Amino acid sequence: MRKLPPIVYALGAFSVLIITAILLTTSIAQSQILMRWIASIDPPLPLPEITRGEFPFRVEYTIDGETFIVEDVYIAEFAGLGFSAGVGRYRRWNGYIQSSGLARVHVLTIDELRTIYISIGGPAYYMGDVSIELTTYFTPSLVMVASGGDNPGIGRRDELFRPYNVELINWEISSPIVNTFR
Repeated sequence: MRKLPPIVYALGAFSVLIITAILLTTSIAQSQILMRWIASIDPPLPLPEITRGEFPFRVEYTIDGETFIVEDVYIAEFAGLGFSAGVGRYRRWNGYIQSSGLARVHVLTIDELRTIYISIGGPAYYMGDVSIELTTYFTPSLVMVASGGDNPGIGRRDELFRPYNVELINWEISSPIVNTFR
């Protein structure tokens, strides 16, 4: 595949910013047409050479002083390309734990609205598709998800987990791969 001149990439990023502003002032039908046009002129995104990875892990946590150990495999798979007005083209990844099919390790269901999990990272990170500016190392952490949603941003501070006597003790997780994108 031939390499595109840098100006093409600069124009692609600039067009995303301009089009985002236009999208805010147009109808939905006009926005959809505009999005298709942007997608057609945006420079092609390189595809990953390695599209699936398996990452064995072991996490140890306690609930009320009782120790639990989970040994499993995190699976990351390339799910194709996506497009967003905010970022342009991007690579989509799916990640799940082999035994459960979940993206995180289930620890404790508090009630019908709140659940505590251990987040072990995202598939893009493990497949080598995260820019060095975003992260160079991932540390597993306890997360609380509310209302059955998929937003782990509700809480990561230890204070949130003290009332439930949950503590992450130890973890061993495979390192991310070094991937090539062509």
